Amino acid sequence: MFLSETPPVRAKKASPFSFYLRCIAVLIFCLLMAAVPAVAQLTPLNKLAGDERKKDKEEQSPAKESRSPEELRSSTTKQLKEAEALRDRAFLETAPMGITLDEQDERRSLVGMLITYLTMRLNSIESLEEARGERRLAEQEARSSVGQEGKPPYSILRLDEFRDAADVARVKVQGMESSLEMVKNEFSRLQKEAQRAEEANRRALEAQASAKTPEEAAQAAWRKELADLRVRVTALAYANANLRADVLTEGLITARARLAPLELQVERVSKNISFSQSDLDSVLQGLEAERGRLEKELKEILDHNPRNVALRTRIQAELDRARIGTGRDDGHARLLETGLRAVEAGIESNKVAVDVLTSLLTINQGLKVLWQLRYEAYANTDPEKRRVAYEQLRKSLERIRPWVPYTQRMLKVFRSQENDQDQRLATVLPANPSRQLELEILESYHKRRIMYERLNNVIEGAERNLLHWQKDFDVSRESRSFSQRLADGYAFLAYYAKRVCNFELFAVEDTVEVAGQKVTTSRGVTVGKSVGAVILFLVGYLIVSFAGRRMHSILVSRFSVDEQTSNVLRRWIVALAVFLLLILTLNLARIPLTVFAFLGGALAIGVGFGTQTLIKNFISGILMLLERKVRVGDIVEVEGIVGRVTEVDLRSSTVQGFDGVETLIPNASFLENRVTNWTYTSPKMRRMLRVGVAYGSPAHTVADVLMQCGKRHGLILNDPEPYVLLEDFGDSSIVFALYFWIEMLPNVNANQVASDLRYMIDKKFRELAIDISFPQRDVHLDTVRPLKIQVIPDDTGIPEG
Repeated sequence: MFLSETPPVRAKKASPFSFYLRCIAVLIFCLLMAAVPAVAQLTPLNKLAGDERKKDKEEQSPAKESRSPEELRSSTTKQLKEAEALRDRAFLETAPMGITLDEQDERRSLVGMLITYLTMRLNSIESLEEARGERRLAEQEARSSVGQEGKPPYSILRLDEFRDAADVARVKVQGMESSLEMVKNEFSRLQKEAQRAEEANRRALEAQASAKTPEEAAQAAWRKELADLRVRVTALAYANANLRADVLTEGLITARARLAPLELQVERVSKNISFSQSDLDSVLQGLEAERGRLEKELKEILDHNPRNVALRTRIQAELDRARIGTGRDDGHARLLETGLRAVEAGIESNKVAVDVLTSLLTINQGLKVLWQLRYEAYANTDPEKRRVAYEQLRKSLERIRPWVPYTQRMLKVFRSQENDQDQRLATVLPANPSRQLELEILESYHKRRIMYERLNNVIEGAERNLLHWQKDFDVSRESRSFSQRLADGYAFLAYYAKRVCNFELFAVEDTVEVAGQKVTTSRGVTVGKSVGAVILFLVGYLIVSFAGRRMHSILVSRFSVDEQTSNVLRRWIVALAVFLLLILTLNLARIPLTVFAFLGGALAIGVGFGTQTLIKNFISGILMLLERKVRVGDIVEVEGIVGRVTEVDLRSSTVQGFDGVETLIPNASFLENRVTNWTYTSPKMRRMLRVGVAYGSPAHTVADVLMQCGKRHGLILNDPEPYVLLEDFGDSSIVFALYFWIEMLPNVNANQVASDLRYMIDKKFRELAIDISFPQRDVHLDTVRPLKIQVIPDDTGIPEG
């Protein structure tokens, strides 16, 4: 047969390889023909699976489905009936030999899944029709909602209505988007499962084709039917996911169609709103009515608690008697234990309800305050009051935010408890006497969850309202005039500046006497006090410095006080004034002196050691000024330094040497060391000038010349008058000494006076031919004996020439 179908070729001798190929082809054909009877024995499921696989592939994208919903519903209903019939036959048919129990269980499971998926498909078709109807209705409502908000100005309560409706619609949109995203994420998984089912189906087909015996053919045909069923189930699951995605897409479009006009209405209404006192009163009345209902509900729970406690006590006592053996069986004890758990669950649920209701009452009271703050933010024209209202709203939002995750965590706990109890209840038979008690426990868990869902809704609503109010306040602030915004900005700036000024750096304790009793109070040192004290001190220091300079100029110009003395007085007076200014500044700034008590302990000891020398010099300077043993202008000798005192400052004094070099000497050195004050009682000081003349000079003439020169100099005092002494007969000269007195004023230089005298004496000595001697030495030679001359060789042995 195959040779007849082969195209004509040139006649040539057939090779052995082509002969083998033809034999293999004939063998495969025989196997296929043997498998035909086995295929004919398949149940109608093969045809059903093949047809449905083709239909499901066509229906994988319902958005492109050309058939109407009625046709889809009719086709799916027909398939569902066939699947149910298949399920009935599957329980009656016997699997071929060699089919495992797991494979039979899988087939029954796949048939059940097929029925479930077809039922879900019918529901999805109905949901799709409803979603499309809702979409058309929402689009009509959106077109007809234009202008329904009324005439401006709009009440703020009207804005809240539109905003709440928009929030609900927005949450629905978000839920639809999340669900659609989850369904889309399932597509890849379902596609992979469908691919694996197709691969398994092809392997089953290959196994069916390679079956040799009728038994193998029957097994392969059964497994091929199972593979077809698996392919159909996976394809139907993928098609259902697409259909579910279409339903969600229609629902998302519907939700967005309802959200858009609401957002537009919120935008239009928010631009022109009013908040009247009647609106506030209406809201407060509603909150008060809600508070009354909460208090009534709380009272009922509290009244019911004693009965539950008494019931728990009675059941506990009866359970104790049952456990110690009073003729009752173990079943009764277990029933009592379940009853005790039910009562305790009820008591715990009442505690949760009391906590939730108490929280709701607190929130209710807080909402009253928040509504009043909102009214202040809208209706009040005072920028400061609007700022306070806005700040309170912001703080309230920060306080309420942590409660949202807390209530959500508690909801997870209660849902878990409820699920656990629901699973426990599923294990209790309806005839069991403890089932009713387990139901009561489940009801208690359900009550806890409901109460916390109620609290969570209220907290989320409050948070959402606060966010809206804060946004409304920002929008209203931007719509104000420039002057109003400027006033608001100034109010905010003043508020934050006040917060910074009132920031407490630290607190100190101060003791005050009230009515003859010492009272210890705590005072805080704030940034404002510190900055104010610094500013006050700086201003006072500038005033004190100016007054010190003015006093200095007056002392010098009017009272003929010398510059240096006036400068020292100025510095000490300014230092004293600054110290008093510091005390006054601390008192005016209400900063107690005990603020420095924080320097206690080891820190105070360290500071004391560090400032010991400074304080010692400071006190020494004060003593020097009081005793006046060393004054400005005095010539002193201290620590080997000789000079004139030019300044006596807080820490040290300045001594200017006769060479012009100024030396800073600590004030304590004037009290601790030996000090020579050359001008302590009088500025007169005796000086001496020595002159040596050659031997043979007239001594009296030399003395007269020296005396005349001393008297002729203008800076040498006549009282006491100078005098001349012949002090010594030196080696080379006769030594005379001229003693004279000068007044050591600041403009008098003793060295210059001595130099002038030397010039005058030299001139006189030249006129009188008096020689000023210089060192001389007489050398006597002994000429009786000849001089001895000796040649001494050096180290090399060569005589020095």
